[in-house]
Amino acid sequence: MTSIDAFTFGILLYALLFAGLFYPLIPASLGGRPRTIIFIPAKDGLPIGIVKDNASGESVPYKLLEVTDRSYVVVSANPNEVLIEINRDAVQGMIVVNP
Repeated sequence: MTSIDAFTFGILLYALLFAGLFYPLIPASLGGRPRTIIFIPAKDGLPIGIVKDNASGESVPYKLLEVTDRSYVVVSANPNEVLIEINRDAVQGMIVVNP
């Protein structure tokens, strides 16, 4: 194996290890994979803009991009919208779904 082949193999091995082990751990706000969540409705129901799953009464799954002390930021299910920011007080909570 020449030094170029070993270098190429090393880069490929590093990329595969990073993609498989470390990338899923990076928060979406820093460029990692977003987590899939489902909102649990508050007493008043789900906020405007959040689609309800009629079978469960909870929201349809959303991709969570960021959580702050005041809100959740998710990717919108509506093709005419990009993001939705939901006040944390507007929902009872959220369920993180396994990928």
